[in-house]
Amino acid sequence: MSSGASTDALTAGSSLAGVSATTPAQAVVRLSRVSKRFGKVVAVDEVNLEIPQGHFTTLLGPSGCGKTTLLRMLAGFEEPTTGTVEIDGRDMRGVPPERRPVNMVFQRYALFPHRNVIENVMFGLESARVPRPSALARAREALATCNIENLETRRISELSGGQAQRVAVARALVNRPKILLLDEPLAALDVKLRRHLRFELRRLQQELETTFLYVTHDQGEALAMSDSIVLMNGGRVIQHSSSRELYDAPNCVFAATFIGEANVLSCTVRSVAQDVAEVVIDGITMRASARGPVPEGTQAHLYVRPERVALRQGGEGADLQVTVTDAAFEGGIVRYWLTVRDTQIELVAETMVRAGDAIFPPGASLQASWEAGEAHVLLE
Repeated sequence: MSSGASTDALTAGSSLAGVSATTPAQAVVRLSRVSKRFGKVVAVDEVNLEIPQGHFTTLLGPSGCGKTTLLRMLAGFEEPTTGTVEIDGRDMRGVPPERRPVNMVFQRYALFPHRNVIENVMFGLESARVPRPSALARAREALATCNIENLETRRISELSGGQAQRVAVARALVNRPKILLLDEPLAALDVKLRRHLRFELRRLQQELETTFLYVTHDQGEALAMSDSIVLMNGGRVIQHSSSRELYDAPNCVFAATFIGEANVLSCTVRSVAQDVAEVVIDGITMRASARGPVPEGTQAHLYVRPERVALRQGGEGADLQVTVTDAAFEGGIVRYWLTVRDTQIELVAETMVRAGDAIFPPGASLQASWEAGEAHVLLE
């Protein structure tokens, strides 16, 4: 398993912080060959996964890939068909949701409309028979942690979407869970509010040093918030790595094309030396990084991000000769759609643009290239 880079945690004065003495490098969740079937449908397929304590980890993937089912098995709402789920070293088989050291924030928040904010936050403590004075103090502490202490007596119907999201998080945090599970909690909000609140969630996680396991299909959320990302497809884990590694060094074509935009070109491997491959694309030899041995003559894919494609005008050489088919000015960048000359091969390039810079028009003949370390050979 490749885990994400450790994040420097902030020290919070609240007693909600430091919910575990476990070091951040230690795995708080272990899934061993976990599968979940619903009749003939395999929702989760032989997943092995470790989640480090104190990290913000995101389960990312298309709809139906198994990420929410995985979250529900951790919460105790579903039991694995096969395999073992461990939280903090304890096998969770047969342990009901209310006895697990986790709490969950749902997509629709599941707040009680007949209770005000403080009553919603206190609900779990009351169910656990925590004395009311202690429950009230902890609920107010959770509201303060989420910066909504001024909403204590507000009715749920009087809250904005962002306020309701914070109340749901406060209600989940008040029980001081070892892991906070979040199932697309920003999905119902508008784009501007989502961008703001994802950084609020990230700040909160760093202050509390609590493990957050977050489910989304939004790539931007995952890249911006996560210490590590678990990319899933078809019920399987495709890649588990830091945000930067997943973006810069995907391990397969699916990972390359799911995250951001990518050029994926068919190529033939000519040779590999010291993790650098020479590949042939339409008769032109290009260089790209390669992981592990790749036999000469292998049919593969070369992957390179649009912003890593350099364009220049004039001259001949070993670069790809391309023609601009379209160009779009997008503020700070210009996006170019290109065709490799005399072929059907298409490329996308993005270049920074400043005031007064010329934009290449459709029909312009250019040369496209990239640094060897900014392109990768993918075998599948």
